[in-house]
Amino acid sequence: MHSDIQRNFFDDIMGYQLFEDNRSVYQELVYDQFEDMLRQALPLFTKSIESSQLRAYIQEFMDGGAKSPFIWKMSAEFAGYIRTQLKSVKVKEQLCFDTTQTKLYMHPHRMRPSSKKSKERKVALSKTAVSLKLEKNYFVIYKNRFDNEVYILEITKTLSLLLKLLKNRYPFTKTVRLVSKQAAISYPKLLPLLRQVRDDFYAKGILE
Repeated sequence: MHSDIQRNFFDDIMGYQLFEDNRSVYQELVYDQFEDMLRQALPLFTKSIESSQLRAYIQEFMDGGAKSPFIWKMSAEFAGYIRTQLKSVKVKEQLCFDTTQTKLYMHPHRMRPSSKKSKERKVALSKTAVSLKLEKNYFVIYKNRFDNEVYILEITKTLSLLLKLLKNRYPFTKTVRLVSKQAAISYPKLLPLLRQVRDDFYAKGILE
């Protein structure tokens, strides 16, 4: 009797055993947290595939190991991994759209206040703005120069062409002539309209 009491006391204080399933429980927690982060960071892509397929991609990615300790960079790494697995244009567009927003949020560059210099000369797409296409629609994702928030603006094909041609840093009127020619729109009619767009985009921080 006395020995049984001693043994029970010893087990209560000193007893321990290996929990065989502890690794799988921890792994499930890591997977769940990583999946939640991906669903927030890559909403378009994660909504477009089955949960089981997403889980399989996560496991393959985590088996290879992430290079960065920063969670927001891990989502970009995961997107890069998916691009090597899925070659479809739709997936590429979705991932580009998703990752662009995160990159702009984390971009250290802060916009300078709008200057009074003549915008008839040269303007270009800002370092904190990206023009892209998603399926048949056109967008510009940008960080607002005043509140430093990231916004998504759906634009026309003509405005997408304008932003693309502004990369050449030609005088604005020359750029509009190129848009006019490629879009088959009258230059005299197009110029005042695009001047209005230019001024609005410049104020928002889409152009600089």
